Amino acid sequence: MRPASPLRVNNGEALLPALIAGLGIADLPEFIVGDAIASGEVEVILKDWKQTEGSVHLVTPPGGPRPARVEVLADFLAKHFAKGKKRKQ
Repeated sequence: MRPASPLRVNNGEALLPALIAGLGIADLPEFIVGDAIASGEVEVILKDWKQTEGSVHLVTPPGGPRPARVEVLADFLAKHFAKGKKRKQ
């Protein structure tokens, strides 16, 4: 469902002031909206609802060796998200 709205943003930090002003509802990550929830500026309305899990893709050009910085990033992301997956099990 895509609601019609005079306000559309693709950045949670840009959406937060509108949310605090009571202009609608949003699904924002804890690191953006956590303080506003704790202070009572916003209210959680769907406490038992969870967003479906997403995925992360690292896309690089085909062929040839990748720069070392790309390899380091790929290794970091693989380890970081593997740890997150283990925590949920």
